Amino acid sequence: MQPFLRVSSYIGTIYHKLSDYLLDIPIFDVLHPNRFAFTFMAKMNAMMDLHKLFGEIIPEQIYSVSEAARYFGVHRCTIYAYISHPEKPLSFTRFPNQAKLLFQGRDLIAYKANGLPKRGRKRKNDIP
Repeated sequence: MQPFLRVSSYIGTIYHKLSDYLLDIPIFDVLHPNRFAFTFMAKMNAMMDLHKLFGEIIPEQIYSVSEAARYFGVHRCTIYAYISHPEKPLSFTRFPNQAKLLFQGRDLIAYKANGLPKRGRKRKNDIP
């Protein structure tokens, strides 16, 4: 038996269950006297694995602002700044009768490949 991960969609949390034989091994208690710390680390590792899934963009798929922000590694508000950037605006699509902005996967890949714009700190009165 191996430890397994069960993702519960109705609560939105991740449950971990270690095999019964692993918890019954005496050396496990010596190496990990705090079972909470062990399960916490397993939970963190699982979350990191889920985070890796969002690193890949499919060119034919459509993505939301939050997904684009996660792909670029920036905040959602920064995506809106990229859209209105004077030199390199990020292209987006808006369907009729919807306020939601959507992005093509190929546009996100090309925008990241060309380099994300670097914006300096906003200053009062434009004094450098």
